[in-house]
Amino acid sequence: TEILLRLGELGRETCDYDEAKRTFEEGLALSRAQGDLWGEAESLAVIGYLALFQGQFENGRDSLERAVEIRQQVGDRHGMADNRSTCGTAHWFCGRYAEADSLLEQSLATSEAAGDILNKIGVITLQGEVRAWAGRYQEARGLARTVLANTDVLRIDTARAHRVLGWVALGNEVYAEAQGWLAESVAGHRELWSQYA
Repeated sequence: TEILLRLGELGRETCDYDEAKRTFEEGLALSRAQGDLWGEAESLAVIGYLALFQGQFENGRDSLERAVEIRQQVGDRHGMADNRSTCGTAHWFCGRYAEADSLLEQSLATSEAAGDILNKIGVITLQGEVRAWAGRYQEARGLARTVLANTDVLRIDTARAHRVLGWVALGNEVYAEAQGWLAESVAGHRELWSQYA
C-alpha cells in the first residue's frame, strides 16, 4: 500500500490526476483486502486531498471523514488532526463556515493533545482564513497575529497569515493596508514556490 500511495503522489505532483486516483484507489482496495486500517485511512486521506485539489469538495469531504473515523479507531491522533483540518477546508470551500470551524476546533484540540505544534499552527492559520471569509474579522485578525507571533511557524503559514490580514483589511475597506498585507503574502508565496521552479 505504501508504494502505491507514493506512486499516486508522483502522479498527482506531475498533474496526472487520473493515474493518481487510479493508484490511490488500488492502494485502498489492497488495504481493505489485507485488513490494513492504517493503509485504508492513508488511502482515503490522499483520495480526499486529490478530490479537493480537483474541486470535488463533497467527494473529498466524504473520503476525509471516513479517514478520520478510522484514525480515531486506531488511535492515530496526528493523522486524525491533519485529516480533520483538511475536512474543515472542504466545508469552508462549500461555504459551510460553522461546520468548518467545528472541525478545526477538534483538529486544534487533537493537535494540542498530541503535541503537534506544526499542525496546530496550520490549523490556527486555517481558522483565520475561515473566519475572515465568514466576516468575523476581529477573530481572524487575532488568529493571524497569533500565527505571526509564534516562533515555530512555517513560511507557508506566515504567507497565509499575511493573506488573512489582507482579507480582513479588505473587509473593513482599508484598502492601502490590504494592499500591503496581500503584497507580503504574494511575496511569501513566490519565495516558497521559487524553490520548486
